[in-house]
Amino acid sequence: MSAEAKKQVKNETIKLLNRYQEESDLDDEDLVDACTEGINEWLNEEVVSFEADTDEDLPEGFIEIEEE
Repeated sequence: MSAEAKKQVKNETIKLLNRYQEESDLDDEDLVDACTEGINEWLNEEVVSFEADTDEDLPEGFIEIEEE
């Protein structure tokens, strides 16, 4: 992950936490607990992967964009 992407995730997380701190009745410890539970659930989610389509599977005229 690039430094810029990490900074963006951090900033968005701070904004979200500030909003919940202002708008909810949760204290800091409750917010940390909720975030920890949410992150743990996210880490334990089953990831579904898909195989990339081959050129034969693409509709006629479809242009495939190469990933970097």
